[in-house]
Amino acid sequence: MSVRGSYGLVIDLGRSTAPDFKMCYDTIWGSTQLSCAEGGADFGDFRGTPRIREGRFQEGTLSCDAYTRIEQDSLGYTDLSCAPVLLTLSIRSFEEEAVQTFLKDLAQRLYVQRPYYFGMLGDLTSYYLHQDLIGPEWLDFQRENLSTLFLAEQHPFYSACKMTGALGESKLSELKHFWTEGSESERQQSFKKTLHAYTDRGPSLSLTWESE
Repeated sequence: MSVRGSYGLVIDLGRSTAPDFKMCYDTIWGSTQLSCAEGGADFGDFRGTPRIREGRFQEGTLSCDAYTRIEQDSLGYTDLSCAPVLLTLSIRSFEEEAVQTFLKDLAQRLYVQRPYYFGMLGDLTSYYLHQDLIGPEWLDFQRENLSTLFLAEQHPFYSACKMTGALGESKLSELKHFWTEGSESERQQSFKKTLHAYTDRGPSLSLTWESE
Protein backbone atom coordinates (compact mmCIF):
# COMPACT_ATOMS: atom_id res chain seq x y z
CA MET A 1 0.00 0.00 0.00
CA SER A 2 1.36 3.42 -0.92
CA VAL A 3 1.98 5.86 1.92
CA ARG A 4 1.98 8.89 -0.37
CA GLY A 5 -0.96 11.06 -1.39
CA SER A 6 -2.97 9.76 1.56
CA TYR A 7 -5.68 11.33 3.69
CA GLY A 8 -6.67 10.84 7.29
CA LEU A 9 -5.89 12.08 10.82
CA VAL A 10 -2.59 13.59 11.93
CA ILE A 11 -1.73 14.83 15.40
CA ASP A 12 1.34 16.71 16.57
CA LEU A 13 2.80 14.87 19.58
CA GLY A 14 5.26 17.69 20.25
CA ARG A 15 8.94 17.24 21.03
CA SER A 16 8.67 14.62 23.73
CA THR A 17 10.83 11.55 24.09
CA ALA A 18 8.32 10.10 26.56
CA PRO A 19 7.52 6.41 25.92
CA ASP A 20 3.82 6.99 25.40
CA PHE A 21 3.69 6.33 21.66
CA LYS A 22 2.71 2.71 22.32
CA MET A 23 -0.33 3.95 24.26
CA CYS A 24 -1.43 5.94 21.20
CA TYR A 25 -0.96 2.88 19.01
CA ASP A 26 -2.92 0.71 21.41
CA THR A 27 -5.79 3.23 21.39
CA ILE A 28 -5.86 3.39 17.59
CA TRP A 29 -5.47 -0.29 16.82
CA GLY A 30 -7.66 -1.26 19.77
CA SER A 31 -10.60 0.33 17.95
CA THR A 32 -13.14 -2.25 16.82
CA GLN A 33 -13.15 -0.75 13.31
CA LEU A 34 -9.43 -1.40 12.79
CA SER A 35 -7.58 -4.67 12.46
CA CYS A 36 -4.05 -5.65 11.55
CA ALA A 37 -4.57 -9.36 12.21
CA GLU A 38 -5.25 -10.34 8.59
CA GLY A 39 -2.73 -9.20 6.03
CA GLY A 40 -1.37 -6.42 8.26
CA ALA A 41 2.30 -5.78 8.84
CA ASP A 42 4.73 -3.59 10.81
CA PHE A 43 7.65 -1.76 9.20
CA GLY A 44 10.57 -0.03 10.89
CA ASP A 45 10.88 1.24 14.43
CA PHE A 46 10.42 4.64 16.07
CA ARG A 47 11.54 4.69 19.71
CA GLY A 48 10.17 1.22 20.31
CA THR A 49 6.95 1.68 18.31
CA PRO A 50 6.37 0.43 14.74
CA ARG A 51 7.12 3.31 12.38
CA ILE A 52 4.42 2.03 10.00
CA ARG A 53 1.62 -0.46 10.63
CA GLU A 54 -0.74 -1.60 7.90
CA GLY A 55 -4.19 -3.04 8.43
CA ARG A 56 -7.86 -2.73 7.52
CA PHE A 57 -10.77 -0.44 8.41
CA GLN A 58 -14.18 -2.10 8.64
CA GLU A 59 -17.48 -0.32 9.31
CA GLY A 60 -20.63 -2.05 8.12
CA THR A 61 -20.18 -2.91 4.46
CA LEU A 62 -17.24 -0.51 4.09
CA SER A 63 -13.85 -2.21 4.13
CA CYS A 64 -10.59 -0.56 3.04
CA ASP A 65 -6.86 -0.29 3.70
CA ALA A 66 -5.55 1.71 6.64
CA TYR A 67 -2.13 2.43 8.09
CA THR A 68 -0.50 4.34 10.92
CA ARG A 69 2.81 6.14 10.72
CA ILE A 70 4.89 7.83 13.40
CA GLU A 71 8.02 9.87 12.73
CA GLN A 72 9.79 13.11 13.48
CA ASP A 73 9.04 15.48 10.63
CA SER A 74 12.42 17.19 10.16
CA LEU A 75 11.81 18.38 6.59
CA GLY A 76 12.14 22.16 6.38
CA TYR A 77 13.43 22.67 9.92
CA THR A 78 17.02 23.89 10.28
CA ASP A 79 16.99 23.00 13.99
CA LEU A 80 15.85 19.44 14.70
CA SER A 81 14.66 20.47 18.17
CA CYS A 82 11.90 22.44 16.40
CA ALA A 83 10.67 19.40 14.47
CA PRO A 84 7.51 17.74 15.81
CA VAL A 85 6.72 14.05 16.19
CA LEU A 86 3.70 13.35 13.98
CA LEU A 87 1.32 10.42 14.38
CA THR A 88 -0.89 9.75 11.37
CA LEU A 89 -3.71 7.36 10.58
CA SER A 90 -4.58 7.07 6.91
CA ILE A 91 -7.77 5.37 5.77
CA ARG A 92 -8.27 4.74 2.07
CA SER A 93 -11.95 5.79 1.84
CA PHE A 94 -11.35 9.10 3.65
CA GLU A 95 -14.32 10.81 1.99
CA GLU A 96 -16.86 8.34 3.45
CA GLU A 97 -18.97 9.70 6.31
CA ALA A 98 -18.27 6.62 8.43
CA VAL A 99 -14.54 7.23 8.15
CA GLN A 100 -14.85 10.93 8.97
CA THR A 101 -16.99 10.18 12.03
CA PHE A 102 -14.54 7.54 13.24
CA LEU A 103 -11.50 9.82 12.83
CA LYS A 104 -13.14 12.72 14.67
CA ASP A 105 -14.10 10.44 17.55
CA LEU A 106 -10.59 8.99 17.61
CA ALA A 107 -9.03 12.47 17.76
CA GLN A 108 -11.07 13.19 20.89
CA ARG A 109 -10.23 9.83 22.51
CA LEU A 110 -6.51 10.31 21.88
CA TYR A 111 -6.66 13.79 23.37
CA VAL A 112 -8.22 12.47 26.59
CA GLN A 113 -5.55 9.82 26.95
CA ARG A 114 -2.58 11.84 25.74
CA PRO A 115 -3.18 15.64 25.45
CA TYR A 116 -1.87 17.42 22.36
CA TYR A 117 -2.21 20.94 21.00
CA PHE A 118 -2.95 20.39 17.30
CA GLY A 119 -4.41 17.83 14.97
CA MET A 120 -6.20 17.83 11.63
CA LEU A 121 -8.09 15.75 9.10
CA GLY A 122 -6.79 16.19 5.59
CA ASP A 123 -3.83 15.56 3.34
CA LEU A 124 -1.19 13.72 5.34
CA THR A 125 1.57 14.71 2.91
CA SER A 126 1.16 18.40 3.78
CA TYR A 127 4.19 20.34 4.98
CA TYR A 128 4.57 22.21 8.28
CA LEU A 129 2.00 20.36 10.36
CA HIS A 130 3.20 21.96 13.57
CA GLN A 131 1.41 23.26 16.67
CA ASP A 132 3.56 26.43 16.87
CA LEU A 133 2.76 27.49 13.31
CA ILE A 134 -1.05 27.37 13.44
CA GLY A 135 -2.55 30.78 12.70
CA PRO A 136 -4.21 32.80 9.91
CA GLU A 137 -1.25 32.52 7.53
CA TRP A 138 -1.00 28.76 8.07
CA LEU A 139 -4.73 28.29 7.44
CA ASP A 140 -4.53 30.36 4.26
CA PHE A 141 -1.50 28.35 3.13
CA GLN A 142 -3.04 24.94 3.93
CA ARG A 143 -6.63 25.57 2.86
CA GLU A 144 -6.54 23.05 0.00
CA ASN A 145 -5.15 20.34 2.31
CA LEU A 146 -7.36 20.76 5.36
CA SER A 147 -10.74 19.17 6.13
CA THR A 148 -11.08 19.60 9.90
CA LEU A 149 -8.88 21.41 12.42
CA PHE A 150 -8.44 20.35 16.07
CA LEU A 151 -6.91 22.71 18.65
CA ALA A 152 -6.54 22.32 22.40
CA GLU A 153 -8.20 24.97 24.52
CA GLN A 154 -4.74 26.26 25.56
CA HIS A 155 -3.63 26.92 21.98
CA PRO A 156 -3.27 30.67 21.21
CA PHE A 157 -5.39 30.37 18.04
CA TYR A 158 -8.25 28.48 19.72
CA SER A 159 -10.34 31.55 20.55
CA ALA A 160 -9.93 33.12 17.10
CA CYS A 161 -11.45 29.95 15.60
CA LYS A 162 -14.41 30.24 18.00
CA MET A 163 -14.01 26.67 19.17
CA THR A 164 -15.55 25.04 22.22
CA GLY A 165 -14.56 22.13 24.45
CA ALA A 166 -11.20 20.93 25.76
CA LEU A 167 -10.27 19.91 22.21
CA GLY A 168 -11.98 22.28 19.80
CA GLU A 169 -13.02 21.21 16.31
CA SER A 170 -13.68 23.34 13.23
CA LYS A 171 -14.60 22.21 9.72
CA LEU A 172 -12.97 23.87 6.73
CA SER A 173 -16.20 25.74 5.93
CA GLU A 174 -16.01 27.42 9.35
CA LEU A 175 -12.50 28.77 8.71
CA LYS A 176 -12.92 30.47 5.35
CA HIS A 177 -12.98 33.94 6.88
CA PHE A 178 -9.22 33.57 7.41
CA TRP A 179 -8.61 33.17 3.68
CA THR A 180 -7.14 35.98 1.60
CA GLU A 181 -7.52 36.86 -2.08
CA GLY A 182 -3.79 36.37 -2.74
CA SER A 183 -2.40 33.94 -5.27
CA GLU A 184 -0.94 30.62 -4.14
CA SER A 185 2.54 32.12 -4.39
CA GLU A 186 1.53 35.16 -2.32
CA ARG A 187 -0.06 32.98 0.32
CA GLN A 188 3.07 30.85 0.47
CA GLN A 189 5.31 33.90 0.89
CA SER A 190 3.09 35.21 3.67
CA PHE A 191 3.32 31.92 5.52
CA LYS A 192 7.10 31.80 5.07
CA LYS A 193 7.39 35.02 7.09
CA THR A 194 5.63 33.22 9.94
CA LEU A 195 7.91 30.22 9.50
CA HIS A 196 11.06 32.34 9.55
CA ALA A 197 9.87 34.14 12.67
CA TYR A 198 9.31 30.76 14.32
CA THR A 199 12.71 29.33 13.43
CA ASP A 200 14.35 32.48 14.80
CA ARG A 201 12.31 32.28 18.02
CA GLY A 202 12.34 28.52 18.58
CA PRO A 203 9.69 26.31 20.23
CA SER A 204 7.11 28.19 22.30
CA LEU A 205 4.34 25.74 23.20
CA SER A 206 5.08 22.94 25.63
CA LEU A 207 2.90 20.57 27.56
CA THR A 208 3.42 19.70 31.21
CA TRP A 209 4.92 16.29 30.50
CA GLU A 210 7.48 17.84 28.09
CA SER A 211 9.15 19.76 30.93
CA GLU A 212 9.06 17.06 33.55
